[in-house]
Amino acid sequence: MNMKSIIFIAVFFAFAMLMTSCSGNRLDVDTSGIEVDLDILRIELFLDSVANETVSPSISNMRSHFGSFADDYVEDVLQIGPADSIASMETLIRFAQIDDTKASLAEIAKAHPSSSIDQTEVALEQAFEHYLYHFPYSEIPQVSSMYSGFNFSVYPFNKDHLVVGLDYFLGNDSEIIGRLDPNLFPQYIRDKMEPEYVPTSTIRGWLLIKHQEHYDPSNLLSSIMYWGKIMYLMDACFTEASDHLKMDYTATDIEWCKQNERNTWIELSHQDVLYQTKRFEIEKWTSEAPFTSAGTIPQDSPSRLGVWMGWQIVRDYMNKNPEVSLEELLEETNYIKLLNAYKPG
Repeated sequence: MNMKSIIFIAVFFAFAMLMTSCSGNRLDVDTSGIEVDLDILRIELFLDSVANETVSPSISNMRSHFGSFADDYVEDVLQIGPADSIASMETLIRFAQIDDTKASLAEIAKAHPSSSIDQTEVALEQAFEHYLYHFPYSEIPQVSSMYSGFNFSVYPFNKDHLVVGLDYFLGNDSEIIGRLDPNLFPQYIRDKMEPEYVPTSTIRGWLLIKHQEHYDPSNLLSSIMYWGKIMYLMDACFTEASDHLKMDYTATDIEWCKQNERNTWIELSHQDVLYQTKRFEIEKWTSEAPFTSAGTIPQDSPSRLGVWMGWQIVRDYMNKNPEVSLEELLEETNYIKLLNAYKPG
């Protein structure tokens, strides 16, 4: 190979890298050779059968259908009592047959018919296929749905079993949602209890458990960098989904973030803020709340602005470094390197 050929190849490769960086299309990958076939186990249908007295539950029967999650469903999700107790099974029957449970199960059937579940399966399959493109040796979890009694929206049982509480996604106009205690379920929570959030909420919950070993809560910077990495994995899994769905925001929240990104960065970038170690102060930037109650951030802001900012920082870094794989991103702990790549919008 002559020198001109070598120079041409080098220039072409550099140009291709530059175009990938500028276009932001590095995550638009070909997954045609990857196939994921999900079959969502619908635990809420089992509970409906109990309510209608077509099934007499026992923990052995539940375990045969739902594996070891059956114990967690009884003990942790519904908080009925020890799974092996006959009294717990009797309580489960009574719980399934009360009017509130029957009404909730009816609302789930209305908001999430079989056709909708089929669409959810397709969306999750595509997300997992994109994940496997970047992490080819990973295992994909069993996905189940349930009625949680409004205790869990997503229950990452473990890395191998992921359960979504469909009662959290009935739609803001649902009569059941309208009857929830507004102190426990304020409007900013209800705004996101829409069926369209199911796929993104499910995958985000799984990613947080799947990669929890990379979580470093020692200071605010390390916390938002972990969140930024998780949100970039959401970009990889959902290449066409709207940012507000990936972030669990409303579309209005996203617009606020974009319009106020520079001012938010000015507030966040102070040394005494970025390297804050007090958990309470960190949670002001990362936890669900009516707004981000930190510094001079106004009350019309959405909550979790630290998560949003971490996401933008990681996006800029990955766009400017297309040679960095997602696995390498997760392992990266030199956060100054990531910060140096960031340019506030």
